[in-house]
Amino acid sequence: MKLTRYIILSLVLLCWISVTSVISATLDQTEGDYWLSNTAIRHLVFWLFGIFIFGVIVLGKLNISLWKVFMIFGYTLFFALTVIVLQAPPIKGSSRWLSIGIINIQPSEFLKIFFIGVNALILAQNTGFLFKLFLTFFVTLLTTIPVLIQPDLGTSILYFLYWWLGCFFVSRRITFLIFSLILGSLVSILAWEYVLRPYQKQRIESLIFGGNKLDQTWQVTQALIALGSGGVFGKGFLNGTQSRYELLPERHTDFIFSSFGEEFGLVGCLIIISIYILLISSLFRLSLSSNNEFVKIYMALASSKISLEVTFNILMNLGLFPVVGIALPFMSYGGSNLISNLILLGTCLTLHKNEPKARIE
Repeated sequence: MKLTRYIILSLVLLCWISVTSVISATLDQTEGDYWLSNTAIRHLVFWLFGIFIFGVIVLGKLNISLWKVFMIFGYTLFFALTVIVLQAPPIKGSSRWLSIGIINIQPSEFLKIFFIGVNALILAQNTGFLFKLFLTFFVTLLTTIPVLIQPDLGTSILYFLYWWLGCFFVSRRITFLIFSLILGSLVSILAWEYVLRPYQKQRIESLIFGGNKLDQTWQVTQALIALGSGGVFGKGFLNGTQSRYELLPERHTDFIFSSFGEEFGLVGCLIIISIYILLISSLFRLSLSSNNEFVKIYMALASSKISLEVTFNILMNLGLFPVVGIALPFMSYGGSNLISNLILLGTCLTLHKNEPKARIE
């Protein structure tokens, strides 16, 4: 149970840091008085609802066979919603959100859970590796098409990386690694020519060669200023000038790491990274302790999902990765991303708990 406690401890710490960070980044100030913003209140509600769902899943009993069937049903449902959402009015230039009353849901975030589940289900079958490789590749390609149309390049990249890591985890072959790297390079060239949009190419070019226009590098420049101005120990809670004067774009979503770093400095950033390392390593070690092949692959992919999103978001904040709209798990504001990650984590814990005679951690 030690690994499970580490995961829950990490989640509690991230909840506290996330809520305080969003409060600080979005605090309203009127005539010298501070008020919680509607954004901060919604974020707190998202956390409370997500923790409730997480608790229900963890404390309940989850039949592995039933969950496999539910994976296929959930994938079909959220894939259909991801296609339907393409007809919705664009928000910030993208058709990613489905409005249900006062609630906006991003189906592609929940689709990640079931995409991972379907891939784990296929990869756990006792069949030839090549068959599983091509079948999971077809599922990945099918999943990515509507997400690219939205457009959401960041999520599309993540889907392919989830697939690749799952196949590599199952095969553990150097030949697969070499072949996939060669094929990935060829696909990247074709994607540059025929798939990427001009603004997406511009972001990549700005990252590699440096932008010659202020609007091309504004987000990253302000993120680096925020991180640099925080120094070793930061400016203190509520004292981040880049956030307070709204110079840092998306300070409570994509760039919350920079906003936090400005207030709590290098020490605070290292603490956050350490918490993520504890969470991801505990989840991965938990997957290795499983006797059930489906559960093992599912939890390994779940840990890979979180680690990839954490890595890309932090690199994006540091100007080492293109700005592609990847949220920082359990930190960034956004109900769909937060609740889907809590469901994913809760599912991993309850599957491990309910599988027959798991090995000692």
